[in-house]
Amino acid sequence: MKVQGCVEKKPKISDNYVLWDVETVMSVLGYKSRSGFYRAVKKLNMPKPIKIGQKARWRKQEVLDWIDSCPKTDYNINQV
Repeated sequence: MKVQGCVEKKPKISDNYVLWDVETVMSVLGYKSRSGFYRAVKKLNMPKPIKIGQKARWRKQEVLDWIDSCPKTDYNINQV
């Protein structure tokens, strides 16, 4: 017997537990090449990835916190 009208809610997962793959982090940060991205990880003190087998994953909240900690610039493209 199938119960109709019942919707099972998925629990909200905290951003502390959400993991992003390399493509997601590159997209959020605006990187096009993996080599450039991994150089930035080393040189810009970006969050280090978590290795799960052969895969690299980043904690979403760590990436967002790192972005927030970057210096803000007042850059006007019309002044270039």
